[in-house]
Amino acid sequence: MTIVRQHTLPELPQGFVYRLDLARAATARDLKNRPRHRWFVFPHSYSDELVNTILHEWQLPPGAHILDPFVGAGTTMVVARERGFSATGFDLSPLAVLVSNVKSKDYAASQIRDSLADVIRQVKNSNTTNDWESERLKKAFSENERRVFGRLKKAILLQQPQISDFFMVALLQIVKSFSRAVADGGWFRWVEKDDRSADVVPYFEQQVTLMVDDIGTSPPLREGQVLIAEEADSRYLDLEKGVFDGLVTSPPYANRHDYSRIFHIELLLLGKREPDVSNLRRRSLRSHVEAQKPDVNRLPFSGYTVPDSLKTVLDDVQQGADERVAPMLAGYFEDLYACLKVAYNVLKPGAPAAFVVGNVRYAGVVVPVDEILIDLGEQAGLNHEKTWVIRLRGNSAQQMDKFGKEPSRESVVILRK
Repeated sequence: MTIVRQHTLPELPQGFVYRLDLARAATARDLKNRPRHRWFVFPHSYSDELVNTILHEWQLPPGAHILDPFVGAGTTMVVARERGFSATGFDLSPLAVLVSNVKSKDYAASQIRDSLADVIRQVKNSNTTNDWESERLKKAFSENERRVFGRLKKAILLQQPQISDFFMVALLQIVKSFSRAVADGGWFRWVEKDDRSADVVPYFEQQVTLMVDDIGTSPPLREGQVLIAEEADSRYLDLEKGVFDGLVTSPPYANRHDYSRIFHIELLLLGKREPDVSNLRRRSLRSHVEAQKPDVNRLPFSGYTVPDSLKTVLDDVQQGADERVAPMLAGYFEDLYACLKVAYNVLKPGAPAAFVVGNVRYAGVVVPVDEILIDLGEQAGLNHEKTWVIRLRGNSAQQMDKFGKEPSRESVVILRK
């Protein structure tokens, strides 16, 4: 992705400031080397540095409770753990919930090592064959690789639940080294690979060892500190009012990327069936065209009107983009409004909320997600405090060829109840 140089910086709307010193923190690159964070990394994530910068700015009281309604791979939760805060996360994806909970817990390294030896022993002594039904999994791995993965998973599931989850994350982390389904943007493509079944167990042992080594780098959880992620739709959260001291999150960008596709193989290995993955895709936030309209009778739509900033965009997009894009964008901002209403309900008076968002471009039309989000926040009762523009991204090659270069902002919109 092309980054726009500082000497070409465009003028910003009122209340916006440049924080391009955080450009790298807007990406997942550094997470791959951070203890606990590196256990499983989602692409397009923000880094722990960004969360730490936000929380340092806020100076929340000791024991504060943070909400992340789109928990992803748990970056906000792990930072909260390190700072002694409590954190609650929600996500529709069972993969996100598993990874976030595993990263946030305390473990006894000696117990993990003993259980690892037991898992390896069971795999070596097993002579079971693989009976996976998924044609997609059969295509993703060789027959011998499927056999080893199946034996590993069976041995993992025989461990105590918390240890089993720990090992399952390690197993899912190594999948991309073997899978012939390779993530490519918001989709995946099939590639040819030689059989590497002999490497599966050594890779698994290496990943578990890395994770065990990381255990000692984090301070133990404090008394009363709560860290938990749950499967839930953030548009419908029914929580106690006024309990959270702050919110840090990043809703899916309206760029048609879909994590149920990117992590399709991992979800199947986790035990989901093809219909489960398709259902997850349909139920997700309307950031891609396959997501379906939710039950509006359940959404907190009270007081919502389409802001003028969005009306203009929808009118322009309808003129030249794929006919599915304008309805997708309209639904995307309806969904964001529902999430903002939930945020208003569950935040304490005066509590801040940070939303990391990215502007997008369709048919040459720039969609100012950050500005529209501010308008929606004000409708929901949240005041705009400031917006940090942390990165200016180049457009896709197709957009630039047709419509020229126009940088798209990636921003941290900070609202306050």
